[in-house]
Amino acid sequence: TYWANEIDRRIVVAQDEPLITTSGVRFPEDAKPVTSRGGLIVEVTSVRVQSDDDPTNARRNDLKPDTVVHNDGSRAHVNIMMGLMRRDMLDKARAVAPIYRPS
Repeated sequence: TYWANEIDRRIVVAQDEPLITTSGVRFPEDAKPVTSRGGLIVEVTSVRVQSDDDPTNARRNDLKPDTVVHNDGSRAHVNIMMGLMRRDMLDKARAVAPIYRPS
């Protein structure tokens, strides 16, 4: 629950921001604070990354992302794709009332 609590803390600190980005979501239970507030799980993949045998990543396949960004092009291409995704997410965030407001 450490990372889930950290995600909650970041949301509270940045509550007036239309879009909050966090990393370190590796397990389904880490994703719950994000998805329960209408957030999306984005997986960034790359063919250049070697396999990761870290035991903390063993359950990463249990986490189902909402979208996948393939980081296999040039840096400029990936920056453009991430910028477009950020724009789309901001548009969606601004179109709806905030889901979470701490009491």
